[in-house]
Amino acid sequence: MDFVKLKQSLLDNQEETIEIYNLLRTGLGAKNIDLFYFDSTKGIFFDKINTLILNIKYLDESSILGNAIILKEHYYIDNIQKDERYNSAIDNPFNIDIDKQIIMPFFSKSGRIKGILRLSQFPFTLSQTDFKNINALRSVFLKIFSINNSYKKEDIDAQKTNQERLKNYNNISKIREVYDTLLDNKSNPELEKLINIGRKNLDDIYQYLNPNIDNTEKINEEIEKIVNNSDTGEKKKINILIADDIRINVQILNAMLSKYKNIGSVKFAYDGVEALEILDADRSLNSIHILFLDHHMPGALGSDIAKELKSDKYNENHITIISITNDMNILEENKDLYDHHIPKPFTQDNIKKIMDKI
Repeated sequence: MDFVKLKQSLLDNQEETIEIYNLLRTGLGAKNIDLFYFDSTKGIFFDKINTLILNIKYLDESSILGNAIILKEHYYIDNIQKDERYNSAIDNPFNIDIDKQIIMPFFSKSGRIKGILRLSQFPFTLSQTDFKNINALRSVFLKIFSINNSYKKEDIDAQKTNQERLKNYNNISKIREVYDTLLDNKSNPELEKLINIGRKNLDDIYQYLNPNIDNTEKINEEIEKIVNNSDTGEKKKINILIADDIRINVQILNAMLSKYKNIGSVKFAYDGVEALEILDADRSLNSIHILFLDHHMPGALGSDIAKELKSDKYNENHITIISITNDMNILEENKDLYDHHIPKPFTQDNIKKIMDKI
């Protein structure tokens, strides 16, 4: 690795976040990169590309990342999942397959935290010399973390929504090709029927994700049919919180819920910490009635949030918890924490069944 060249390239592009990511990928070989800027006024670390947010008050000895900040140390972890300090919600929030991890918090001369670099998924084994050379980039990263370190949620949200929408659109396009191949090689009428059902659901999602379509008329027409056939009556308005770090899941679920006449407000949380903060702020108001809760989220796991809601702290609140994870092991281990469960991808029928029960 040419660290002299990498250092100069980083300095030349210190204001270009995307280019910094590309340089670190090519220069260090890391496939997974977290570049956490620190907004001291809000007390949060935020990653502009992965749009990951971590509140400093939750970074303590219970995670590898928290320890690195508290002790002001750089870590090269050989196997993070065997580390006794490993906290998946913070140390591996997207639940990816990693073992080795480098964590480097950067502090000013006065001892104030400026930012964190976290690297993983290396194609080769790093030597201690490589690790020392990465440490030698400290002055560069201090400059990088001093630029544009004010968190603006609307900018991050817009960037992440567009990135996810395009990524999922491309993935769905590839899956549609698989369905076409299956139809070309169908062997019996029953198989053809199942393939056609799957293809229709896929087409609805495809249209919703299509970056060239500004409306969701088709999918909304389907939702409208179900809503018009359901008996919502004059029920009390229901307020909902959807907690899921995959934004397209939140958007689709919100679209499916939007036509129900008995739904009041719908709030969104895109990580575990944000969900806990919304629930805590609402505790005295007792205005959230239903929580659609994913499990694998940055900051706090869904099961930890569900346990918090079952504690004495929330004994005056009556929140129906609906799990929206597809991790069957997690569901089995925590079945007493959830009132209902709906699988992904969401369907209008499954949403209707849940709404009819509530």
